[in-house]
Amino acid sequence: MTPATFTNQIEAYYDKPYTKAVHEIISAYLRRYTDRELDALFEAVILTYPGVYGKVPDVAIFERAKRDNPGVLESAQAISIRDGRVFHYDLMIGHMDGHRFIPDLSIIDKKGKHRYIDNYRTYSNPAQFIKLMESKAVVKK
Repeated sequence: MTPATFTNQIEAYYDKPYTKAVHEIISAYLRRYTDRELDALFEAVILTYPGVYGKVPDVAIFERAKRDNPGVLESAQAISIRDGRVFHYDLMIGHMDGHRFIPDLSIIDKKGKHRYIDNYRTYSNPAQFIKLMESKAVVKK
């Protein structure tokens, strides 16, 4: 997503608008990220910062979300989606079914499949599935 889309979605999700001054600061902050990184940051923010506070998150919250979800942006840098197929660098790791990520379980070993099944919600997005793949002895050789 673009920085403008990011701020619009944050405002819609938290049901509060940014002030003009804060909007300009946040827009400048968000321009340093790629669209894919902004997707990952958005997910990290809504998982970290509940809407019950009655405020839209600011740059400090974005930084906290990155800190509390290590590897999210780094994984986003290596993820690409082409024709609905999801790649980690050049390895196809699954596909998208609308907005839902469907991992390719054939690329992980039996231990990894058991970990996926036991924690499938944790691995329901490409960045988290990559973390599973990068854990010890999970990817088939």
